[in-house]
Amino acid sequence: MALLEIKNLSFKYALEDKYALNNISLEVNEGDFLLVCGKTGCGKTTLLKLIKKELMPNGSKDGKVLFLDKNVEENVEPQSIGYVFQNPDNQIVTDKVWHELSFGLENLNTPMEVMRNRIAEISNFFGIDNWFYDKTANLSGGQKQILNLASILVMNPKLILLDEPTSQLDPIARSNFLGLLTKINKELGITIILVEHNLEDVFGIVDQVLLLDEGKLLIKDTKEEVNNYIRNNNLDIKEALPSALQITNSLGLNVSYFVKDARSELTKKFVNTTPNLPYSMPNLSDDVVIEGKGIFYSYDKQRQDILNDLNVKVMKGEILTILGSNGSGKTTLLNVLSGVIKPYSGKIVINGKKLKEYKNNTLYINNLTILPQNPLNVFLKKTVLEDLNDSLKIGGSSEEDKNKIIELLKLNPYLYSHPFDLSGGEIQKCALAKILLLKPKILFLDEPTKGLDAFAKKQLVYILKELQKEKVTIIMVTHDIEFSATVSDRIAMLFDGKINNPTNIHEFFSNNILYTTKASLISKNFYQNTVTNNEVIALALANGLK
Repeated sequence: MALLEIKNLSFKYALEDKYALNNISLEVNEGDFLLVCGKTGCGKTTLLKLIKKELMPNGSKDGKVLFLDKNVEENVEPQSIGYVFQNPDNQIVTDKVWHELSFGLENLNTPMEVMRNRIAEISNFFGIDNWFYDKTANLSGGQKQILNLASILVMNPKLILLDEPTSQLDPIARSNFLGLLTKINKELGITIILVEHNLEDVFGIVDQVLLLDEGKLLIKDTKEEVNNYIRNNNLDIKEALPSALQITNSLGLNVSYFVKDARSELTKKFVNTTPNLPYSMPNLSDDVVIEGKGIFYSYDKQRQDILNDLNVKVMKGEILTILGSNGSGKTTLLNVLSGVIKPYSGKIVINGKKLKEYKNNTLYINNLTILPQNPLNVFLKKTVLEDLNDSLKIGGSSEEDKNKIIELLKLNPYLYSHPFDLSGGEIQKCALAKILLLKPKILFLDEPTKGLDAFAKKQLVYILKELQKEKVTIIMVTHDIEFSATVSDRIAMLFDGKINNPTNIHEFFSNNILYTTKASLISKNFYQNTVTNNEVIALALANGLK
């Protein structure tokens, strides 16, 4: 008997004509680790929520979802199926770590002695004991997501569902979280269904992969067979595959999912007679658009400054990316530089004018725009189209501009939807469209690729490069290292409240050990200055086989 069985499942949201899921049938066995992937809006989140009774969306459903041969809508204990959301803050309900761990058990009327033992072993398993008494508000994003996972595991579930749980985590926190998932699956035998857009570090650790497209199941099979299916059908999702897989696929090498294996294949089969990839320095303007000097900021006078004597210069028309860990102050920096919050010390100059000299929103009108970390914050109307039309009036864009951005980001299916009814990736694309129609000269982007599939990321690269041709200045903070390597002119690290000297992408990633691209790691000490998949592939082909 399968742990989970889905039979001919179709689902259509209320007031929608199109099916979000169309005749899905599959089985998941006990102990499986299943990855669910596909383009934005293909039905991944909908599928997860239809497995969890308490999260089932409103709409019309046909077919059956059975858990241990019981209908999930009737006879399944809530704690037997756990669910981890995309945003770590959306799941935490108490103010202390220890209380968050006990909250679910308290609601299940678990005896005190059992509760104490369960929390003790889970805390040790996750390494939570060092921050067991901390306030949840003071945790980093990675710690919050680990706490969410631990709070589910403490209730002894048989199945854990995760909806893009690492999309807001920095690379180190993401790696740690995925390591814990692997440990839970391999050592405890708990079944996991994971939805992800970013397949790096994920594809190789799962047992099976399920690929959805426009609500239909294309294939559910081993990762090897799914990789073959993607290659044979030349699907767009090939650009979301792990770098190791993309490079070995493209060079005709043995299939590899991890850096170590791909590096071994590359060095065994290819020569490095010409190991150095020449690159050109970004041609930056001499005009300083934004300058921050001696910036200090703290959310709490009793705590360390999150921005500590920070200095930064942003040149006209450049794309500057700021990397850093969760809680390092990246979002705070954007908010300070854009005038959303005020530093308690320091000077900020934009286009030669002090920030405090801008009056009555003159800083923002046809000048500066920010895409916030929560894209829902930019929407005010009942439909996406109404919001886009608002931006059209404010920014002076034309109908042609609007139609172009709608086509580029493939927004037609969402135009008449309420923003709050869209998935994370869908709302991210719509928010991007809205702020771009404001025609800013300076654009701040806070995690712009969050929830986006590989195709949407490719379109975003195109859009940002087109804006750059128009001398728009772009400052971006992101955890998406691979994306930043394809689009940035300069990159800097925010650490200890300061920005290290921004440098070009090849110098930055080639010199880093952890905050670097997988392509750079795969080619390290064999080829030099190769930081993207395409660069590794091109240099390998230029050198030739042994």
